[in-house]
Amino acid sequence: IAEAVGRPSRSLNLLILAAAVLTIFQPMIILEFGFQLSLAATYGLVRLAPLIERTLFRLPKALGQILSETLAASLMTAPLIIGYFERLSVVSPLTNLLVVPLIPLLMGIGLIGIAGVLISPSIGAAILWLGWPILSWIIFISRQVGSWPQSSSEFSLPIWVSAALIVILVAGSEWLTWRSKQLDQTDD
Repeated sequence: IAEAVGRPSRSLNLLILAAAVLTIFQPMIILEFGFQLSLAATYGLVRLAPLIERTLFRLPKALGQILSETLAASLMTAPLIIGYFERLSVVSPLTNLLVVPLIPLLMGIGLIGIAGVLISPSIGAAILWLGWPILSWIIFISRQVGSWPQSSSEFSLPIWVSAALIVILVAGSEWLTWRSKQLDQTDD
């Protein structure tokens, strides 16, 4: 909405607001892995991905964006995944490069299909079936790449070390974002 009316978007503020509202209504959500993972990944997309994308300026824009978003989300969630599961996929960036471009199309088909179900269940179901080949591709790629030898590595970190790594990543991202804005202002 902010972009549509010509105002700057404050994605980080919206992320903090969403997390606060969720914790107000369900305080124990902060202990749930899914909430922590979503929060870390979204933070990575909002703050870290633009920083990484600036370093990938020589790549085609679409590839640079996908790669920066994949790396940012992977980097921010890695300490949590290692802390909880004691393993980490080393092929997830490749898998994401192969499937992420299809996600907006799949979401669009899903939204149109759901709207179609409200009008006519048979029309909505037919639209939703259009997403089946895309879902099949995502599952196929995930299984194939995940079956490679050494596709994941075992790591073990105490959960407090994982938390400290996330704090360091957030602090570093915030400093780099602040520094980038300072340099942009001096260039103007």
